[in-house]
Amino acid sequence: MKRYIFLTANIHPIGGMQNYVAGKAVYLEKNGWKVTVFFWGDNKGTCAMTSMNKYLSGGMTELGMPPGEWPRRIREQVLNRMVRLIGAMDPADEIIVESQDDVLALWGELLAARLQAKHMCFICNETFRGPKKHYDQYLDFFNFKHKRRELTCIHKESMGKLFAGYKGVEDKEAYYFEAANEGPVQNVDNEKIDAIEKADWNICCIGRSDKTCVDPIMDGIAGFALSYPQKKIQLLIVGNVDDRMEWLHQKLDKASNLVLTCLGDLVPIPRTLFSKIDVVIGSSGCAECSVVEGVPTIVSDAENSLANGILGYTVFSAIFKNSQTVQLTYELALKQVLIDKIQDSLPFQWEANKPASYYYDQHMQFTAESEQSRQYDTDVCRQAHVDMGKLIKYYVRKYLPHMMSYYDSAKKKKGGKKEV
Repeated sequence: MKRYIFLTANIHPIGGMQNYVAGKAVYLEKNGWKVTVFFWGDNKGTCAMTSMNKYLSGGMTELGMPPGEWPRRIREQVLNRMVRLIGAMDPADEIIVESQDDVLALWGELLAARLQAKHMCFICNETFRGPKKHYDQYLDFFNFKHKRRELTCIHKESMGKLFAGYKGVEDKEAYYFEAANEGPVQNVDNEKIDAIEKADWNICCIGRSDKTCVDPIMDGIAGFALSYPQKKIQLLIVGNVDDRMEWLHQKLDKASNLVLTCLGDLVPIPRTLFSKIDVVIGSSGCAECSVVEGVPTIVSDAENSLANGILGYTVFSAIFKNSQTVQLTYELALKQVLIDKIQDSLPFQWEANKPASYYYDQHMQFTAESEQSRQYDTDVCRQAHVDMGKLIKYYVRKYLPHMMSYYDSAKKKKGGKKEV
């Protein structure tokens, strides 16, 4: 039997990683793989992407912290639980473990060693330093994976950023992959979209509300609206923002000509949405799917959250700026698109992605060409220590979730930010 095991982010919400895992899981199953998904988070409720509901049993709160920050007993309990959920295995089984961020890569290495499986790190993060990031603590481990060609990142510049200050990365070793998903935009009917009225300008934001770029984006939109009080402006938000409504109104209500319309999670995104908007603000996959639909798209930089420019016209990456990028505020970027219309006098240069299966085939080929000997860096706990404060917070979140939800909600209402 062929088994493919994902270690990924919380699968309840919708975002780039969730879309990617959902699409790749379908591809793998069609090609004879038995798929298991483990994720950090609880296994209650339902997923925004209904195809992911069958994987909810794989939710494990402990996966949100490096394995070395847990007592050995709990670490073993987590690994044993994973093995039980995977089910009976045969020594002849082909097993691949795919992990998608720094902490999950550490757990993935321990699990792969337990199963004698292949472990590939398909890193979906866009930034590698800062709060809640652990890459710089485990660069020896990631170097081990890189040398074995078992490490690949989401952008051609990402590998150099991951190893910044540790080693240089030659272009030929800057492995990167396309975190593709099949058909995020489709021809489907949706009453919410049908009900959208056309303002003078309809601005659309697509993506998770906990990204660090949301704060400057909202400030930029409010500032732009205040600069043109004679215009009726509608802000359409795609994504669940229920727990940030009070904060959003504090940001936006200063502009009386700005109307907020929240569309919630849209799976898939109806193609008709793009016929009703004048500009999109987003990054990564959200920006890429928008520009393909013919709407001017302002790209948010993954590192500093400033606007990089108009995708396909003044900037040609949906994630990072480059040496030629002239960054600007979102207020100025909106002026460029809606007032100056600079895109009308520039050539459009953007190549639409191939079908997702094309990229998944490439993933499997990259895996096949990596080092095939079964060697593991199982000493991934060497630089960590058990932090009782973190343990208490995790257990409160796990066993008293309502208490933590009040805490999280209060943080968001105050404009508290979470890392990408």
